[in-house]
Amino acid sequence: MQNTTRIYLLSFISFLIGTAEYIIAGILDKIAQDLALSVQAVGQMITVFSIAFAVGTPIVITLTSGADRKKLLIGFMAIFSLINLVTIGLTSYGWLNVSRAISGLSAGVVEVILLTLAATLAAPGKKAGAIAMVIIGFSAALVVGVPLGRMISNTMNWRFIFVGLGILTLISLVLVSYLIPSTQGEKAVPLIDQIKILKNKNISIVYTITFFWISAFSIILLLYFTVSFTGFAYDKQRNQHHVTGFRVSQHRRL
Repeated sequence: MQNTTRIYLLSFISFLIGTAEYIIAGILDKIAQDLALSVQAVGQMITVFSIAFAVGTPIVITLTSGADRKKLLIGFMAIFSLINLVTIGLTSYGWLNVSRAISGLSAGVVEVILLTLAATLAAPGKKAGAIAMVIIGFSAALVVGVPLGRMISNTMNWRFIFVGLGILTLISLVLVSYLIPSTQGEKAVPLIDQIKILKNKNISIVYTITFFWISAFSIILLLYFTVSFTGFAYDKQRNQHHVTGFRVSQHRRL
């Protein structure tokens, strides 16, 4: 099998990871209604995922730097799949946050390994394109995964979105086990040496651009949810007003 096909598989997995992270923002009102909580409280599930993703991932990657990347990918994909599948049975806000934390940690590790494998599988001179393909998969979650999840939540329980993510991840895991070659990890780079890289102006510029690029996702998500929730609240209020007006009209006739 050509490595291009393998990279497409990695990109699809990245899409699943991105959808798991962003989807909550698109269905906050559904979850809040189901759990009888405020939208603000449910919004903390996004925070929990992000913190686990940002803080836990570097630690795990450092501790497992010498491990086989394929085995590590399969292991954390299994965790990611399982934690999404069990969401169907979680009714406690606390346990849902625990599941989001585990999901965020496993998602972060998987995403880093996907980028590493993409660079390894790419032909000489095409590493940047391979990495970009994985990032495109993650970005596509914002424009495809979130709206699709919203549509699904309008027709069935929002938990089935995560069940679907779990099943698709499990299928992808099987494909990874057969299609992705084993790749040995490298020795961890000391933190002080990583910080020294920032002395390079070009790298600092790239990091700055990446920071604002990722931040833009959060802003877009906030705007997306604000518009969606405002529309939902407006329609609900209008329908209630219509029903109230109808009842008053009927009462006057009587």
